[in-house]
Amino acid sequence: MTAAGDPNGRAEQFLALIRRQQRGRLKVYLGFAPGVGKTYEMLQEAHRLRNQGVDVVVGVVETHGRADTAALVEGLEQV
Repeated sequence: MTAAGDPNGRAEQFLALIRRQQRGRLKVYLGFAPGVGKTYEMLQEAHRLRNQGVDVVVGVVETHGRADTAALVEGLEQV
């Protein structure tokens, strides 16, 4: 255990913080039936994160012919 004033301890804490922030996060959207809003909510969250400066990339989106869902894909980077 390091003392509170130990510069090496603070450096290690800072490095641990950086390592945690560099890891990606996986968020899974579950729904019982088609049409309950999983894709729509996921795309809204992608826009919220992008507006906060988070790097967001879309892989594949199945819009099922829904114009409002297709509109949410606009403005997001796609693979």
